[in-house]
Amino acid sequence: MPEARSNRRVRFTRSALREALIDLILEKPLVSITVKDICARADINRSTFYLHFKDVTDILRTTEDEIIEHMREHTPTHERKFRDLQEIKGFFIDFLEQIRNNPRIMKVIQVLCSEQGEERTVSLRKRQYDSIGLQFETYLMDRQRSCRNRCIFCFIDQLPKGMRKSLYFKDDDSRLSFLFGNYITLTNLSEREVERILHMHISPINVSVHTTNPELRCKMMGNRFAGQCLSILKRLAEGGIHLNCQLVLCPGINDGEELQRTLDDLYALGENLQSIACVPVGVTRYREGL
Repeated sequence: MPEARSNRRVRFTRSALREALIDLILEKPLVSITVKDICARADINRSTFYLHFKDVTDILRTTEDEIIEHMREHTPTHERKFRDLQEIKGFFIDFLEQIRNNPRIMKVIQVLCSEQGEERTVSLRKRQYDSIGLQFETYLMDRQRSCRNRCIFCFIDQLPKGMRKSLYFKDDDSRLSFLFGNYITLTNLSEREVERILHMHISPINVSVHTTNPELRCKMMGNRFAGQCLSILKRLAEGGIHLNCQLVLCPGINDGEELQRTLDDLYALGENLQSIACVPVGVTRYREGL
């Protein structure tokens, strides 16, 4: 009986998290949905979330599998051969009826399709400087990724109120690091994105390290996963990705012996470590809550 109750709790928790994800998909773009959002909607703490799923991508794929299984269960003719046109017509009517009766499922299918896209191979012939005729809404082809940290030295959090909106956006996007030299913290990189950087050899990548002490990095950045991300630095260096690292030095916190440790650890990354910038912390009078 205890095992049965435990299994029921597991099923209930996973179901609640998936339903919360679907609710959020119906409300806002998938790229802006975070683990925190899902947990708040499901009224489940984040530690429990990570017992069942690794990240938003993981729960999304699980939801996708369940939707496919749901459609299979409700279209039983999908596995047998059709004898005539009438049976084919009947299959599609059943399938479309399921979609009509489940608008939530339809919305998730649309999101998954737009997220995963469709691979095609197209051959173009043009002169050297001619446009290929492709236009995207933004140069990134989707939205910028924002920072999820709460750094004790964040200069954006120290800005006064009443300035233009764009100044308050905290980006943390590996694509901007490659394109424009922006620094990223690695805390919102998924495994898929790390593999893409390595596979496509997207280099250089600029990283705000601050310290290589995992516990201290979590404290400085207000993110309990900040220390785990340091392992990505080694993977990128070993994969031939050039790294430019930045350290915002805070007196009595990550200077002195901690700074020496950080410099030694970064130096050990080898020749793919291109530079280390040590930046003194900037402090303003607008530091409420920091």
